[in-house]
Amino acid sequence: MDTLSSVAEARLVTLALPGPHVSAAAVAATLATVPGEHWWREVPTRETWGAEPSVGAPGVLVRRAREGLERRLPEGARAQPLQGPLERLSWVALPVALRRWLASRFAWQARAYLALVARPTVVDLTVALRLAPDAFSEDARVAVNAVVREVRERTLGEARPLGYRGPDEWYVRGQR
Repeated sequence: MDTLSSVAEARLVTLALPGPHVSAAAVAATLATVPGEHWWREVPTRETWGAEPSVGAPGVLVRRAREGLERRLPEGARAQPLQGPLERLSWVALPVALRRWLASRFAWQARAYLALVARPTVVDLTVALRLAPDAFSEDARVAVNAVVREVRERTLGEARPLGYRGPDEWYVRGQR
């Protein structure tokens, strides 16, 4: 795994906010035109969980961000200064990275509900998120199923934030 520590002029360009409709294909298409190094993510930790929605989001590293970068970004993207170490993602790992980020954001939004229930269900989490079941992309469905499993099997790496505890296999399409 390649890692990179903070560089003052560097920015990570990600989607501004994930939603239940987001897909790996849409992320790749939206960020494809951003000049930089594809694909990196800021390493998510318990301390950074929820502090900034882009933590853990797959994105494009722009090492020497110039004035006006924000104005040249595709709609729905934003550039963030680096706040922690980054790790490089392979193209193949992009869908899993996106699903982990979605799972983490869903868990953050429903954290009050998840703190109260030992055995959440996908239906209950969907209700807690105030979303209709048909609002989810296939990638978001995988993310919701995986984060529910992470909560139910609490023994997995609780030092990491939800969405980053279970094995990658839980975040592969077709897994339940």
